[in-house]
Amino acid sequence: MILFDREEIIIRSLCHKFFWFSIFGISRANKNKYDYAEWINKAESTVCEGPLRRKNTEEAIQLIILVHTSEQQNGLIIDSINSVINQSVPNWELLVVVDDTTQLTSVCKDKRIKLFPKTAGSSFFESVNSVAFEVSGDLITFISQGDLLSKYAVEYVTNCINAQLIVTDEDSLDVSGRRCNPFFKPDWNPDYLANYNYFSKAVIYDRKLFARLGGFNCKANDPCHDLALRATTQLNNCQIVHISKILFHFNQYTNDKIYRIQFEVPEPTPLVTVIIPTKDQLELLEACIDGLLNKTKYENIEIIVIDNQSQHSETLEYLIELENNQNIRVLKYEKAFNYSEMNNLAAKEAKGSLLCFLNNDVSMIEDDWLTEMVSQACRSEIGCVGAKLFYPDGTIQHAGVILGLKGYASHAHKGFAGDAIGYFNRLQVAHNVSAVTAACMVVRKEVFESVGGFDGVNLKVAYNDVDLCLKVREAGYRNLFTPYAQLVHHESKSRGKTRSKSQQKELRKESKYLVKKWGEVLTSDPAYNKNLTLLREDFSLGFDRVDL
Repeated sequence: MILFDREEIIIRSLCHKFFWFSIFGISRANKNKYDYAEWINKAESTVCEGPLRRKNTEEAIQLIILVHTSEQQNGLIIDSINSVINQSVPNWELLVVVDDTTQLTSVCKDKRIKLFPKTAGSSFFESVNSVAFEVSGDLITFISQGDLLSKYAVEYVTNCINAQLIVTDEDSLDVSGRRCNPFFKPDWNPDYLANYNYFSKAVIYDRKLFARLGGFNCKANDPCHDLALRATTQLNNCQIVHISKILFHFNQYTNDKIYRIQFEVPEPTPLVTVIIPTKDQLELLEACIDGLLNKTKYENIEIIVIDNQSQHSETLEYLIELENNQNIRVLKYEKAFNYSEMNNLAAKEAKGSLLCFLNNDVSMIEDDWLTEMVSQACRSEIGCVGAKLFYPDGTIQHAGVILGLKGYASHAHKGFAGDAIGYFNRLQVAHNVSAVTAACMVVRKEVFESVGGFDGVNLKVAYNDVDLCLKVREAGYRNLFTPYAQLVHHESKSRGKTRSKSQQKELRKESKYLVKKWGEVLTSDPAYNKNLTLLREDFSLGFDRVDL
């Protein structure tokens, strides 16, 4: 018998998965997207069981409030009522606010169903508030006519012990009643919620919390979003639970409102040290420096160029010329390329309280990119901040890094059209991600130093930015992607896309080290969802994760 320690088992497991992704991923990537109905048949074919199952299912009562807000449509209401009656566990109570209670009396014979007459002219939220404070129970949620609950919704929800707020995945019902438009959500993502109500209506509140908050603010622009924001400010991370199962099927709920919260840059404006590793490629370096000096609104910067054995005379002359600028320094790095060590050395020399790691093959689009990144990075709870990077053809190159993609990590929305909204607005709003690329990254120097900077021993070339971000996240900070800092990245031009055998060997070595160090963290990205694919960057359905 051959025995392996836990780390070795994790490495072998992940590498085994990556092997099969490599074998089958190409054919699947070229195949048309799977139909959602097929995914439902595959992924939901087995009986769902609630997490942390309680011995006594009567311990909690799930209060489902059904509010009728338009003309009497008994068919829709009855469908919704039946979805509650057919729950897998009995611990629920249904409150139905309806125009005419007499029309549903014969249908609602279950003692757990209570009918309430709707006050003339009252809105959905006013109707909810009118009855929600008069009932008992532990948890409360809200659906409208035509909305359906999964058969196991109450079971899942009432088994989330000590949760004060529960969010679940959801989908929609088309005009024929077929399920469509699935929304597989990330775990608790504060900046995503601040800018877009990704909770939607698929959210369950502790009843006492709901009462303490005064229920819905009916005058708010979006009462559902307003309630979610007020509730989450009262809770710690452990009290907010995400169930990555589709438990709600909404009939006609849409939520397209997005917001942009702009943060002030502290006064006086902090000094930012921009660190640029380079080797020849004069044309790219010139464009990058020109963009910093002439196309960047943020002025309080110093630039450190790390010259890694440039050979061309034109480049060497340009580097000498740069040093005539009092805000630019050139550091010589005469050893073999080691991205991590080069940047660590420059960071030690940095005078700025913020570090901006910038590839020499990045050019600027709009002049407020650094102002936006600094304003985010100066927030005490934020760690590494990444930008929205485009390929020269205008398609997306980087919009945050998702762990586990392609076996290790890859860029979200890679290859999407430049004006795409992304998966449920994720290309349009700032949100938390597990990692961002260091091709353009801003982080406070104190945060960078507190986690030991980049790993110059084990990750000399690849995945050093992923490792840094995970260390920063582990230290308690939130990493963030902002779409309001936009730049062009001529990816890999400075080092070339073709790798030698020695470079390929080094990449394999570093990939293995990343898996050994972070293990299962790479397969459970809280900013992603386990129902989405690990084969591609397009947020498509995770058939690969169902099959394996």
